[in-house]
Amino acid sequence: MDQIEVKGLRIVYQRVGEGPPLVLLHGAFGFDSWAWRRQLDALSDEFTVVAWDMPGCGQSSDPPEGFRSPDYVDCLAAFIKALGLERPHVLGLSFGSQFALDLYRRHPSIPRTLILASVYAGWAGSLPVTRSKGWRIAPTFASHFARPLRGDFLVFHRIANGFALSHTRRTAL
Repeated sequence: MDQIEVKGLRIVYQRVGEGPPLVLLHGAFGFDSWAWRRQLDALSDEFTVVAWDMPGCGQSSDPPEGFRSPDYVDCLAAFIKALGLERPHVLGLSFGSQFALDLYRRHPSIPRTLILASVYAGWAGSLPVTRSKGWRIAPTFASHFARPLRGDFLVFHRIANGFALSHTRRTAL
C-alpha cells in the first residue's frame, strides 16, 4: 500500500501494472481498496490499475466535518493529478459510480472513460421516477446525463460468474 497527501488528507492506495491508467472507486463507506483485490491482479497485465481508499475508508484519513460529495470528488481529481495519471479510465462500483459521474460532471477533462457497475438508479417507491425506454430511472441519476457524455466508453457485460469489458464508441448516452 502506498500513500500520498492530497488536500491535507492522507490517501492510501494500491497501484499495480503497466499500461493505460484505470482508477477503481470502491462502494460506500465501510469498503476500501481491498474490495478490488481480484481486479488489481487480473487487470494489471493490461492497465496501470490504481485503487484508492477514499477519505474516511480503509487506511486513509478521516475527512473533516462538513466534507460533502463535491469535496470527495475534488479530492479524487487532485489524487488523480497528484499521481500523474493522464486521462484515466474510471471504474465506479455502486456508490463509487456516483463519484465517477460527479468526477465527469465537475472535471470533464479528467476521465477518458467511465465504467459504472452496480449503479443505483432508484427502485419502485424510493424516489419519484421517470420512464426512459422502458427503464425506471431516478431523476437524480438521470440528471447526470442532462449534458450528454461524448467519446469512448467501456461497458461491462455480465457473463456467468464474471465480467467482460467491451469497447463502445458512442456520441451520447
